[in-house]
Amino acid sequence: MSLPRWSADEMEQAIATGDAVLVDLRADWCPQCGPQERVLERVLPTFDERVRFGSVDVEVNTTVVDDYHVKGLPTLLVFRDRRHHSTLAGFKRAPEVRQALEAVLQA
Repeated sequence: MSLPRWSADEMEQAIATGDAVLVDLRADWCPQCGPQERVLERVLPTFDERVRFGSVDVEVNTTVVDDYHVKGLPTLLVFRDRRHHSTLAGFKRAPEVRQALEAVLQA
């Protein structure tokens, strides 16, 4: 199962629902983005009913980089209640991703 690919507009629509949302910011040239997506695919089933997951290619959706002050890839953005909750910069292992998602769900 791969993450849905979102445009910047689709990402904003997902955030606007108020649901907990994890956005994987990636690019094809990024060597750690593929492994990061595989980690997210393993984490997704645990949070499937509670968190929406999506992936945004920053080469196609360039405004996202400026809007969220992205300094490098991969970057994970976590939202809830229409607000940016946290940013995880760089490759993150499954326990770190799970911890960030549990934190947003408990907030």
